[in-house]
Amino acid sequence: MGRLILHAGMPKTGSSTIQTWLRANSARLRDLHDIDVLVVRTRDSVGTPRVEIEAHESGSVNSGQFIERYMRPGAPREAMSRELFDGIARRSETGSSAIISGEAFAQPFWRKDAVFLDSLARLSEAHRVTVAYYVRPQHTALEAAWRQWGFRSGSSPSQYLLRRSEQMFYLDTYEFLSSEYPRVDFAIRPFRSDLLFEGDVILDFVAEVLRLEARFPVTAGTWTNRGLPLEIVNALRSAPPGLLWQSPHDNRVLTTIKRLLEELELELPESEDVRLSRALLKRHAWNVFEMDNRKLASSLGWQCDSFIEALDQSDAPGAGAASELTRLDQLWRPKASEAELLLLQHALARLAARSG
Repeated sequence: MGRLILHAGMPKTGSSTIQTWLRANSARLRDLHDIDVLVVRTRDSVGTPRVEIEAHESGSVNSGQFIERYMRPGAPREAMSRELFDGIARRSETGSSAIISGEAFAQPFWRKDAVFLDSLARLSEAHRVTVAYYVRPQHTALEAAWRQWGFRSGSSPSQYLLRRSEQMFYLDTYEFLSSEYPRVDFAIRPFRSDLLFEGDVILDFVAEVLRLEARFPVTAGTWTNRGLPLEIVNALRSAPPGLLWQSPHDNRVLTTIKRLLEELELELPESEDVRLSRALLKRHAWNVFEMDNRKLASSLGWQCDSFIEALDQSDAPGAGAASELTRLDQLWRPKASEAELLLLQHALARLAARSG
């Protein structure tokens, strides 16, 4: 194999946009540059789930299902990891390069999962391995995660965001991988428009990860999978079980609602509570993460003074204590009554059913 590019997210850093582009250009990449877009699937079987690696022909290119199965409690991780990377190694016989994409693949890296990483390292002994790992400023990453999954988790904002913060110590992840797995090219990229190549994640992925900028001209990507507005998700979080989603990752109804809202082209005003909550979240992220962010930016040569944009006077640094996040529990609580919220939720569910 010429090279394995593992696009490992992180979540909410343009992964769906990159995957949409890969799906549309898989044939072009194969025919012009001998790069196969691969899809990893898991099939139920007795004992260890069967891991299958296929060249993309149609449908999704997101291989996150493998990690979802891999991370389950009691999963046979050693066997699954061995099947995955042995399968990739067998494809090396063709001599072509390969891309595997799935934002869920970020988990073994920030969790420092030795089983997965040791298997990846063994592959890198014989083949060039690049991990594309996009990261975004933590205050916007935390809000985006809440708007995508957290509001459906059953947890309060403060509880969910504290758990989510565990994966966002980017410097620690980078230093660990650089020290323990130096043969793996860990390409950590800044998901911030002024730091991306030409300000676009697709152009950045092609130029900085695939290294095809001179031979593979592309246009800027179309941003897909935007989150619903913060005020909307907070109004929906109390929906009766099964009305709008079956799990935090079930987007069927919400995708329709999102499309309907986009068609309305409404500019929703930012409430004072939302403004205050964003200032609080930014201050918290600055105090918890920014010192490490600056070390990372300096190590990687990012052209910025700070990764989280500098605080203004209204965002003046506070204690940065975890308990400060509990203020979000009140700020993100809808002002409407339970009856009004229930009426809105059922109306949106019916509208989505008719439009879906």
